[in-house]
Amino acid sequence: MKTKLKIVIVGVGGVGGRLLLEVARFCQYQSGFETQITAIDGDSFEIKNADRQFFAQMGNKAAVKIDECVALFDRVSFTPVAEFLKPDNIEFYIEDGDGSKEISIVFVCVDNHVTRRLIDEFVGTLQNVVLINGGNKLVDGNVQICIRQNGQWLTETMSSVHREVAEPKDKSPHQMSCEEMAKTSEPQLSFANLMVTALMCAAFYDVLQNLGDLDKMVEIAEAFFDLTQMSVVPYSRPAANIAG
Repeated sequence: MKTKLKIVIVGVGGVGGRLLLEVARFCQYQSGFETQITAIDGDSFEIKNADRQFFAQMGNKAAVKIDECVALFDRVSFTPVAEFLKPDNIEFYIEDGDGSKEISIVFVCVDNHVTRRLIDEFVGTLQNVVLINGGNKLVDGNVQICIRQNGQWLTETMSSVHREVAEPKDKSPHQMSCEEMAKTSEPQLSFANLMVTALMCAAFYDVLQNLGDLDKMVEIAEAFFDLTQMSVVPYSRPAANIAG
């Protein structure tokens, strides 16, 4: 019997769009898994995105990228969600896993901390979910793994170690007008997006390799990178700091 992978990618921009293709490509050739990928994004591609995002046509980001994947990967099931994740719809898109035959993995590829906190808090009500959160500024960034197993956190949460997530000063896209979204967008570099994508893929691979014993991943909590230093630094947290 195949293991069912229920994958959700929240945010399909510079990081999430690339991640979607790489994860789908990998899952296409894994005979032991039955994979369902849901991509969530209420934003649309614009010409200004072309310097760091790949898209075949204009339109909603989730819908456009899922169309590309459907044409390439016939062994994976895809669902586009052309809306932003928010409190009144999150329960419809992020599902629980059973820890063995149904694995729930959520990739957080958003550019605001309000949505990160929303996901953090909601997953805290579930039994078995793996969160892989990635983000970057112009030349540096980080990827964090958060593991929920049998109703308990095996790791720190996003909010417990990042104050900017616990006490966000920004807004979710669904709370902003188009003008506000344009003003709050920060400059991004394609190379930094690519680095985040690669580290998130590495985290995903490690999760799949350790499905029977996710405790092994607890101390591999986070990785930070800096393009100007050509460096990736893993960060481990002692067991005493792990959230209960």
